[in-house]
Amino acid sequence: MNKVLVMDANDDARFSLTALLRKEGYDAVGVATEASAMQCLENSEADVIIADVGHPSTNGCESFLQWARERVPRAEVIVTTTCGSIDSVIRTIRMGVYDYMIKPVDERELLASVEAAMESRRKVSYLKTADEIYTFEKIVGTSSAMREVIDMALKMSEIDTNVFIFGESGVGKELVARAIHNNAPGGRDKPFIAINCAALPDEILESELFGHAKGSFTGAFKDKVGLIEAAGGGTLFMDEIGESSRQFQSKLLRVIEDREVRRVGEHHGRTIDVRFISATNKDARDLASGGKFRNDLFYRLAVVDLYIPPLRERKEDLKPLVDYFLRDISQRLGRPEKTLAREAMEVLMAYDWPGNVRELRNVCERAIALSGDETLRAEDFPLAYEQYRNRFASDDDHEIISLKEIEKRYIMEIFEKHKNNQRYMAKKLGIGHTTLWRKIKEYKLE
Repeated sequence: MNKVLVMDANDDARFSLTALLRKEGYDAVGVATEASAMQCLENSEADVIIADVGHPSTNGCESFLQWARERVPRAEVIVTTTCGSIDSVIRTIRMGVYDYMIKPVDERELLASVEAAMESRRKVSYLKTADEIYTFEKIVGTSSAMREVIDMALKMSEIDTNVFIFGESGVGKELVARAIHNNAPGGRDKPFIAINCAALPDEILESELFGHAKGSFTGAFKDKVGLIEAAGGGTLFMDEIGESSRQFQSKLLRVIEDREVRRVGEHHGRTIDVRFISATNKDARDLASGGKFRNDLFYRLAVVDLYIPPLRERKEDLKPLVDYFLRDISQRLGRPEKTLAREAMEVLMAYDWPGNVRELRNVCERAIALSGDETLRAEDFPLAYEQYRNRFASDDDHEIISLKEIEKRYIMEIFEKHKNNQRYMAKKLGIGHTTLWRKIKEYKLE
């Protein structure tokens, strides 16, 4: 899943962007016209479409984007344009695009947007093929920390109250939010709507959540139901709520206190019945104490708060997660399930995983896609392997020592820190007690 279609009438821009994407490992194809893009999409679906549409107010732009929504509804669309007014942004987002970028586009920002769109595409694909993942039984995690998360979340699914989820990016906050929703009484039959509050400026965020009346601003050609209303009876998941402005927070607080929402441009409120699940990769208490987040709003949203620890703090979850991803991704890609070499697991266990579970899934998918062997080795995980080698490089001559010696040094390091708790050592190393005992004997650590 890495196909990108680039549509741009400018030859230099199209060739340059296509080459950049290919260099980053994407299967990129460039076309000059909408007709060529349509023909290409008729023959083969794309995961992400990067479309230069000129001015978003043109009928041609709207026609093509509507066609793309119907023909390839799962594809994420990134629009590039020379027009950057608020009205054009709103109009384009109404057409269902993933991102909107003003030319000239910064290469790093575009690549980040493409990767984020790919991640969103993976979520959509996964939802369509395996919606049961959003039950608590399908959340992978055997650590005591993760079991506590699941137990608390299970209790939250039984009561209709607002929940605030804390945790670093990539730990699975939306996954837990969906599980809370789906396991609530009748939850699967009720709407679950998610929005990333950090991705939109205030004007658009307010319009998206509260809705608007026809004629309330330029480009508002008809009444729009906001996401809060659309989630009626179900759940609204507000990701990265800590990035919103205090002005917006004041309006959201009024909605929650009054249990009614007023569309932009209207003078009367509409009663709402919705559970709010919020999330942030920061500590909202710190935000509140620092004046960036309203205390009164925090306590309205965090009737119950839930913390999901990062992957580096629960390494015992790594092996079951890797096993799950190898099985799931292989099935989705239509490939035989691959096995993991012992030294590869050691490399993964030693890595810090700054991107958490999301990063782990991405590197597993990359390894499966690029490796031609039945067994994945340490070298198939280059970033983790490089960090692992550098960590245990010889101080004398900076040469890389053997994996066997690296293993010995790593086990010795863990042994020195936790030799009085061999159960914890085994979990930390991702090996069984018998294997641990054999390694202790082999390396004469007793």
